[in-house]
Amino acid sequence: MTTETTPLTGEPVPVDESVHVSPSANGVNVPKKKEKTEKTNNNKIKDESEDKDNSSLYQIPMNRVSRIVKSEDPNVRITQEAVYIINKASEKFLQVFTTEAYASAFLDHKKHIDYKHLSSVVGKRKRFDFLSDFVPEKVKAEDALSEIETVEN
Repeated sequence: MTTETTPLTGEPVPVDESVHVSPSANGVNVPKKKEKTEKTNNNKIKDESEDKDNSSLYQIPMNRVSRIVKSEDPNVRITQEAVYIINKASEKFLQVFTTEAYASAFLDHKKHIDYKHLSSVVGKRKRFDFLSDFVPEKVKAEDALSEIETVEN
């Protein structure tokens, strides 16, 4: 048997350790310090694991995406959710584009993607037509000059 002091009066009271009664059962709410610190430690661990999980949700840094959006118009206000959606859409686009470029490289029996694979995907797939000005097919200077001459005549 040990003795403890009561929270209300401060008097010593004998306590039998074999009997487990919660303080709230007696109408006394006594905060347990160990549980609080354990809960805050668990919250910290959960927050850290959520940060790790969030970082695995995207590959492109969020602040770069936000900076690119703001470089177009510095007065634009954009929420983190919108930046996240733009980030995920960009990643998905790059995944599809590079997968199709890799398929083109695979057909050429290459192990890596070259510019010609990217440009062939842009030229062959209608969904990538908007990139035709940025990723055109390579043309030799002689061929380009001869095409210009035939168009002029």
